[in-house]
Amino acid sequence: MWKFLQRFTDSHEAHLISLALGEPPRVAHRIAKSANKAARKRRCLYEKLAVMSREQVLAQVAEVEVSNTDRLIPATRSDRSAVVLMMHMGPFYLAMFKLVTLLPNRNVMIIKAEGENPIEKAAYGHMSGNFPSFDLLRHADPATGRRAVKGLRSGAYLSTFADLPPGFGPTLSGELFGKPALLSCGPVRLAALATVPVIPCCSILDPATAKPRLLVGHPIEVARDDSSITRATHDLWRQLESWISEHPDQWQLWPILARCWTLPDSKLQKEVTVGD
Repeated sequence: MWKFLQRFTDSHEAHLISLALGEPPRVAHRIAKSANKAARKRRCLYEKLAVMSREQVLAQVAEVEVSNTDRLIPATRSDRSAVVLMMHMGPFYLAMFKLVTLLPNRNVMIIKAEGENPIEKAAYGHMSGNFPSFDLLRHADPATGRRAVKGLRSGAYLSTFADLPPGFGPTLSGELFGKPALLSCGPVRLAALATVPVIPCCSILDPATAKPRLLVGHPIEVARDDSSITRATHDLWRQLESWISEHPDQWQLWPILARCWTLPDSKLQKEVTVGD
């Protein structure tokens, strides 16, 4: 039964991948299987993080290499903070904790959605105990937005996820992989309220070294007006789309395209069978 469900899941995701990237079915299926395998590895590491000592966690985090650190670090030499937006790609959980170690003199707030499994909750709870500067906020808490903006204005950094589907906050109309879509803009709005930049990031397993790597994009400035928020949101998602296109087998949220795209259901729900 599990194999049947997994095959059905891979088939649905492969269809979305074909629509997004224009890949033939066989290639799309291979990408879908790799992405789902990466998601399963993430769950296994959560089990380890939930019981690791601080020293063991730091040893894991030390393996994460960082590209374009200069886009992140200079801001730490002033009182200005930023909203660092991660993706559900590669070992993102290690990359988020790497951020904490890169900013040793700043508090780092991390917003997590409710509903994750108990092992994931235990992992993040254990991490917050290991790192005093790490403040875990909950997406469903009505006070989270106010606490985040207050923290940003006080010099703390905020890290959360950018690649969220509609239903996790406000959205704006735009395009995703050349198709009309609703794009999550909640984190950009928080940055605008605090008048701080948005810094897109993603983590990958480097194909050359098999080591985790944190990629830091160009900071995106955003002001407290609708046109600036719209521009910043579109710039952000163009960067996310570029990283997904470069590393499609490492993005773990292909199913959200069915919720982001404003396409007829008939195009989104078509099944692709293995071997097409």
